[in-house]
Amino acid sequence: MTTTTELEAVNTMLSALGSHPISALTGAMSADASLAQVLLAEVHRDVLLDGWHFNTELEVTVTPDAITDRISIDASVVRVDVSPGYNYDVDVVQRGLELYDRKNHTWTFDSTLTCDFVYELAWDQLPEACKRYIQVRAARMLVDRLDGDRAQHVYTAQDEQSALSRLNVHDASTGDR
Repeated sequence: MTTTTELEAVNTMLSALGSHPISALTGAMSADASLAQVLLAEVHRDVLLDGWHFNTELEVTVTPDAITDRISIDASVVRVDVSPGYNYDVDVVQRGLELYDRKNHTWTFDSTLTCDFVYELAWDQLPEACKRYIQVRAARMLVDRLDGDRAQHVYTAQDEQSALSRLNVHDASTGDR
């Protein structure tokens, strides 16, 4: 089985709108295709912000830079917090691509931290259940934004809820919950 590509997701969204499919996500595109691509990326990011089993890393040890004592984080990190049971003396938040200690009002750290990270993964790294939910939600939102005719909906709020339920089942199953 092949998984859904971004191009297929955008074309599904365009189909829901009644627009013609596109053959590539680069180059000149119609306004509808451009909006669909932007909306797909927006929903993709929004869904991953919730933190799922597949895009969360628990108890990651991070070390301050030897010269600056600052802790840099990867650009794909969308949420970070100190892991429960570790580092009670700090209140870490993400500010840009570095960690900041709100409790001690400083950018510098004198020891390693153990943190939980939530990542924004690339489309091809997502499980199919997540891709499906993002696609259905984005298609419904696209139709709402451009058409607004409830009778024209290919994907309804019920379809979106069903896709979210499948994603929750997938997440619970792979997370051994």
